[in-house]
Amino acid sequence: MVTAFSIAGLVLFGLSLWAWRQNRRVMPQLPPKLIFLWKWRWALGLALAVGDYFIQYHADGGGDHYTVHGFPIMAYAFDQRGFDYVGAITLPAILLNAAIFLLMPHLFIWVYGMRERWASGGPSA
Repeated sequence: MVTAFSIAGLVLFGLSLWAWRQNRRVMPQLPPKLIFLWKWRWALGLALAVGDYFIQYHADGGGDHYTVHGFPIMAYAFDQRGFDYVGAITLPAILLNAAIFLLMPHLFIWVYGMRERWASGGPSA
């Protein structure tokens, strides 16, 4: 499960970066509904990034029960005895998770904007 979340997170990060680039290119063509989101995209992304730091979930493995912190990339974990699993990838994982959620509004703007452009007569991006 942790591996699947990590792979999905990396894919989401790549798609969000791509959407950010596409949105910058077609920003003048965005529907008025999306202009409001475009103006507030960084504030919304920052709120998501800060909130992501507090996400935790439970996972089982090797006969132990873990509380995993960091979504979608696992940053650190604690087992049922209280032992921690923190290492060299903890800080990079936390920063990558924050970047994923910071850029996520761009992906939603791109998807919704593409749908709007298709509905109004064809793709323009």
